[in-house]
Amino acid sequence: MEHYNKLYLNGGLKPNTLVTVYVEIPKDTPRFGVEFVQDKENTPFVFNPRFNYHKKLYTVCNHKKNNRWGTEMEKTDGFPFQLGKKYKIDIQCLAESYKVYVNGKFYLEYKGPVKPGKHIKYVGVWGARTDYIAASPMHS
Repeated sequence: MEHYNKLYLNGGLKPNTLVTVYVEIPKDTPRFGVEFVQDKENTPFVFNPRFNYHKKLYTVCNHKKNNRWGTEMEKTDGFPFQLGKKYKIDIQCLAESYKVYVNGKFYLEYKGPVKPGKHIKYVGVWGARTDYIAASPMHS
């Protein structure tokens, strides 16, 4: 992929962590993604918006465990992204799910089988220009 940026996580990605990513979507990309990676065979969370992919706009969330992809969760309504624009994506890593906000507005929740924890080594962003990636404790 042309654009790929990583934020290595010291101690993993614990529950009650907020991951914030600022991206600019290229005008010609078919899709981009934010992923939480353990190793090349395990990716506990993938957030993957798709542009005109199979002639529709939608987002896929998924996970990979032991080099096998899980069942895709597709969200087809309320697609918040446009090509050539900048966005702030916040992902709340909770004990039982990942909640995604785009420009401060709730977008989706993914309850995959692989939860946040010390096994997650880095946050990766691909298919978009990344201006900023950070992980910080959530405040109540």
